Amino acid sequence: MARVREFGTATWLVSAAVAFGVTVVGVLALYFAQSTVIINSFDGQPPCGPPDCGLGIGVWLIVSAFVVPLIALVAGVVHARRRRAELVVGSAVRSGLLIAAWCLLGYVGLSVIAWGPAWWPS
Repeated sequence: MARVREFGTATWLVSAAVAFGVTVVGVLALYFAQSTVIINSFDGQPPCGPPDCGLGIGVWLIVSAFVVPLIALVAGVVHARRRRAELVVGSAVRSGLLIAAWCLLGYVGLSVIAWGPAWWPS
């Protein structure tokens, strides 16, 4: 059975859009979840004490929240443009979700690195 390309050559846009959109939503959810944990668990103060530590964590997470969706967008475009002849909408959505999952895993890793010094004993 032949694979039918549903949107012609524009199908690759679906993969990039899904990767970017899901990553933005996931990063925002993770960022606000971490902010809520700080407020509820530590009375609004990071566990490491000085303001520089909290400021460093906050800046790190905010910058990462901007960079990770851009990485997802670029990865989605590059991956989909390379495979545009093979993509149908279903596979484009799946590849976009896979790219978003890897990028969100990277954001969680960056969060662990940012929060690491706050939890490790001095």
